[in-house]
Amino acid sequence: MPIIRVRAWLFTWACVASGCAPAVTSSADGAAGNRSTHAQSAGQAAVLAGSASTPTASAGALGGRRSEDGPKLGAAGITGTSGTLGAAGAAGAMPAGQAAGSAGDSPRPDGSLFPIKPGNSWSFRTTKGSAVGNKTQTVGALEKVGGTGPQSNVMAYKLVTTKDDGMDKTESWQAELGGKIVRYRELAYSASTGQVELEEHWDPYKLRVDGTQQTAGATYTEAYSETKIMTGAAPMTATSTDTWKVVSLNESVTVPAGTFSAVVIEKVGGTSTKRYWFVHGVGKVKEQSGSQLEELTSYMVKP
Repeated sequence: MPIIRVRAWLFTWACVASGCAPAVTSSADGAAGNRSTHAQSAGQAAVLAGSASTPTASAGALGGRRSEDGPKLGAAGITGTSGTLGAAGAAGAMPAGQAAGSAGDSPRPDGSLFPIKPGNSWSFRTTKGSAVGNKTQTVGALEKVGGTGPQSNVMAYKLVTTKDDGMDKTESWQAELGGKIVRYRELAYSASTGQVELEEHWDPYKLRVDGTQQTAGATYTEAYSETKIMTGAAPMTATSTDTWKVVSLNESVTVPAGTFSAVVIEKVGGTSTKRYWFVHGVGKVKEQSGSQLEELTSYMVKP
């Protein structure tokens, strides 16, 4: 019997030293937005072992269950609809598991308001009056902006946005610039022919979202030169100024993809007013302009 105790003690010591905590799987088959604490336990075992645990999650019927984050995150892992958890941090850190599925709670409040990395994608439900459709935007490779505008040699990510059957699409070249996400050039394709019908470029750029504005109630303006080139027509250039306002830094918003704590921004340009809901580490989750509405249904964001 003493020998058995010694062996059991040696096995336990070896388990702690080697980090042999069992893999934990978090299933999202319960109500949307539930949290799993199993990943926390796995992370604590990893702390003792000084190694990373790798819990995973899968989206179920109502999806979006999420493991608890530790107080200090290691390698962040935010994913899209399938809900794969991120790897745990190094020794001494709690697991950085973070899944964003088709439904659930808001991810932690850090990261860009628009994570612009190749492969990231967002799908939206669009509503205009009684018409309901869908829209998907995907970030492509880093390449030259191209075209005839002043930023043609600037490197930017090519974003492709398609609506409904895919014939109605735009291609846009965007980049992160000092905490801002800006647009340099855009091509609009005809929904009936699939051919380019309009090219636009901006000097120096057209703002998409400014992540440096961290004060609720703050207002700021962006002026730029806009050139429009209709297929077969001469270029038309005009100067525009947009006025922006930070409405809220943490408004709760619910869309088909889940409930989030969002930064709400309003833009007034010309005769139109648009309101955007952006979430740190996720991107745009909602947009409203008059009777037009876009709501996030699913997304895939790489860490």
